[in-house]
Amino acid sequence: MTAALAMLLVIVFVFQTVPVSLAGDGDAPDYGENAKRILYVSVSGSDENGDGTEAAPWRTPHRAAEKAAPGDTVRLGAGTYDVASPIELPVGVSLEGVGEDTVLTSSTLTEEFGGQYAVLRLVSPPGDGGAKTDGNQHVSHIRFDGAGTATQAIEIQNRCNVAVHDCVIVHFVHVGVGWRATDSGDGTPPAEYVTGGRFYNNYMKDNSFYGPDAWGTAYGRGALFCGGLQDFEICGNTIIEDCRTGIGGVRGVPIKFWYYTGWMLGCRIHGNVIERLGSPTFSHDGVSWAFAIESAYHAGMEISDNDFVGAVDLNDGRCGRYGGVDYAYATWIHDNRFSPDPTPKEAHENAAYEETAVVLEARTERTIIERNRISGYNQVLYFNIREGVYDFTFRDNVCTELGGAAGSMFRVDGIGSGMVLCDFSITNNLFESGDGTSGFGIIVGQAMDAWSGKDIVITGNAVGNPLWNWLAVDHYTSIEGLTIRDNLFFNAGDGCRIRSEDDVSGYVFSGNEAVGGNRWNEIREEMLTQLASQGEETPAADTAPDPPAVTAGTEDSDTSPAAQTADGADKTPEGGSENRFDWRIVPAAASLLCIGGVTAYAIRRRQGI
Repeated sequence: MTAALAMLLVIVFVFQTVPVSLAGDGDAPDYGENAKRILYVSVSGSDENGDGTEAAPWRTPHRAAEKAAPGDTVRLGAGTYDVASPIELPVGVSLEGVGEDTVLTSSTLTEEFGGQYAVLRLVSPPGDGGAKTDGNQHVSHIRFDGAGTATQAIEIQNRCNVAVHDCVIVHFVHVGVGWRATDSGDGTPPAEYVTGGRFYNNYMKDNSFYGPDAWGTAYGRGALFCGGLQDFEICGNTIIEDCRTGIGGVRGVPIKFWYYTGWMLGCRIHGNVIERLGSPTFSHDGVSWAFAIESAYHAGMEISDNDFVGAVDLNDGRCGRYGGVDYAYATWIHDNRFSPDPTPKEAHENAAYEETAVVLEARTERTIIERNRISGYNQVLYFNIREGVYDFTFRDNVCTELGGAAGSMFRVDGIGSGMVLCDFSITNNLFESGDGTSGFGIIVGQAMDAWSGKDIVITGNAVGNPLWNWLAVDHYTSIEGLTIRDNLFFNAGDGCRIRSEDDVSGYVFSGNEAVGGNRWNEIREEMLTQLASQGEETPAADTAPDPPAVTAGTEDSDTSPAAQTADGADKTPEGGSENRFDWRIVPAAASLLCIGGVTAYAIRRRQGI
């Protein structure tokens, strides 16, 4: 190669890759079609004289958003940006700050509830069939601070493949982040779902409002308020609702899938801290509730490895074909830790506040709840059935220190008559009433009138210290197939109560053993000791963590959901991941713990990997 030709190539290369500064006209440098650029914004910049380079940044994110093209990233420098109107972020354009020193707020967007008043909006009109716009963008490393007056931080509509991560979102009046497809208007599923959304490594606190009356406006709001989403991932966040700093009103729900009556498909919620503290969300029929998650209409939802304070309330879980996908289950709740609200009961607005770990309402199709740790609640699970329960499994859960005004540890109830329980299994669980205030252990049909059942199985459970029956099955018209086998119950004065065996066909009652006296406390301690020896000690309820120190990063960093996926997250209920604890009845010779006075049966911990 001659020296002249080499020099010519160098000159051409330089002219193709070095941006030409257009300082002074407010336009961005021309990087060429589809090139990725970083456009800079600074509190000391100028919309009139800047050009979006690091040397001459713009003053407002609005100016950068106007000039950005798909593939660009708008970088906000340190400082507080008090926006007078929403930032409208175009498709394909990302927005990121440099950490908590980048603050977005608004002292003017203080209207009533509505995504049109959000500080940042990623909003597209629906396509011909619904929400099909491919966003391909992210929002990251920014502190959104509503200061107790701004309406909402972020609104995302009809955009697929959007990520919000490593942000701090605090003190908004109505909603932290709204994320949704276009409403069908009649409660039916959206024409097209928003897909590929990811919300991870964020800290949220004090962002939702329930409403001025008992039920609130549109059944209340959520800090993360969603609907019409498919394959949505919520991972590694801390989301807390515990106060209304300078705002007033009843605090809302940390995560609420209720836009357009929910309709969430294939949603995964894993590795989060989710807490709903303080006074209950709302009161209904004389009982108050506090929901950490509230959902309506979902399929294929997985909730795993989270730390909860408050209830997980799920309405209308469905399996089958939705959104073009066949979902084998409605809900899979596994390997979570539930701890009680530390607020004393007498401090709550309603003395009948009913602390429940999981609430399943309306219609419940295939649902698996397994390997969870639940401690200190009034009751573990409450069914509020309106249609029926079809294919339900509750297995391998350790539930301790239960008790209170609710009257039962595990309660199946409903509204109206004619409800159905089909393929219903409660297997290998530990239930114990810490102070002996739970009236019943497991009660099925407490207030359901004229319900019917098929293939109900209650086996291998240990139930300790109920005031009355360790198991009660009542108010049914008929049951076809009822198996109660190999359960241990302690200090249950009234034993097991079945309303009428004459109305049960295929009834099996065998291998159940009662233990009285003061042996329960010793047995309980031995159980927990065995758990601790296997590294399964239930973690103590802790105070909420401080907000994370966020720093600038990229979409390819190790903080992506793929890098933070919980172990075994790719396993399905059918896959049979190893049971980490599994209390079951076995011959005494094979046991680790022999119970005084009982030689035929004992309780042991399965030795798994």
